Amino acid sequence: MKIRKLLLAAVFCVVFAAFGLTANAEVSAGYVTSSGDIEVGDSFDMTVTVTADEDIGLVQGVFGYDDAKLEYIAGEPTGGGGSLVITGFPDQLSDSWSFTMTFRAKAGGSADISLTGVSVYSTLQELIGSPELSGSITVTDPMAVTEPEEPDEPDDDPSDLDIIIDDQPHGYLKSLSVSEGKLSPAFDRETFDYSVKVSAETDSVTVYAAAENPVDYLEYTSDNKLDFGENTIDVAVIGEDGSYSIYTLTVTRPEPEKPESDAAIDSGSDDTAAELSDSSPDESIEDKSSSSSPSSKSQKKTDGAKDIKRVLNPALVVVLLVLVIALFILLHWVGTKIKGDKDR
Repeated sequence: MKIRKLLLAAVFCVVFAAFGLTANAEVSAGYVTSSGDIEVGDSFDMTVTVTADEDIGLVQGVFGYDDAKLEYIAGEPTGGGGSLVITGFPDQLSDSWSFTMTFRAKAGGSADISLTGVSVYSTLQELIGSPELSGSITVTDPMAVTEPEEPDEPDDDPSDLDIIIDDQPHGYLKSLSVSEGKLSPAFDRETFDYSVKVSAETDSVTVYAAAENPVDYLEYTSDNKLDFGENTIDVAVIGEDGSYSIYTLTVTRPEPEKPESDAAIDSGSDDTAAELSDSSPDESIEDKSSSSSPSSKSQKKTDGAKDIKRVLNPALVVVLLVLVIALFILLHWVGTKIKGDKDR
């Protein structure tokens, strides 16, 4: 339904630009809220109704609100940050058209609202009026103690206000912001490329944009989902005069950081891999060949002989000493024997 309305709105704009039809009719706008007393933290609906004295074919304009006190949650209008783009028409022939928006009260005080740059067309694509609307929503903060305010003077009847058709340039954005991070550089309607950095936990981002001229319409060429790395979101502004601009946002979502234990394991694996890579196949073969070379075998034999000598030397000394003693005893016995034979 929303896509159908946007397509029909585009057709209305093209036909109006081609034929330049105008007509006069009584057109007015008003609003009502779903809650009487609104406190900080409350969510409430606001319905804006545009009426004319003939059937309405298309309504375009900008709805403004105080984003310091109100947060836009849902509704047909697109945008945010204090400015919503309105484009729509009755589902059937009717001299009135309404749209409903849901807001949340963020802070206490008086929150201004407005409906500006409105163009109301008949079913024959004739411009029949441009009503304007202004007012305020009072938000009460139960935690704040404030002095009682004097009542404001009543606003003029919106139906009595004369409106001049918006003469802002076509094909430019009036505002551009994101729900996460911030634009770099700061927004300027003549700057078309921006970068946004978000945290690794941010898996989606909402882009808020409003056209400089309320009769222009916007197209978003990407969804709000974010992958790790760079994500591109384009916002195209298409004017009724055929002019257009494309604003490109490059949103960077970093990879999540690994836990320290995983980082240590990875570091160890890298060191092991580095050691393995440092030792080439040639070096391994050379080490093996050198370990089995004749010189290494000779060295092993020499070391073995030294070990044997180290063990046998004390034993040889003992054996030699025993032999000397035995020889001495033998010589003594032989001498005694010979002397005895002589005495006989």
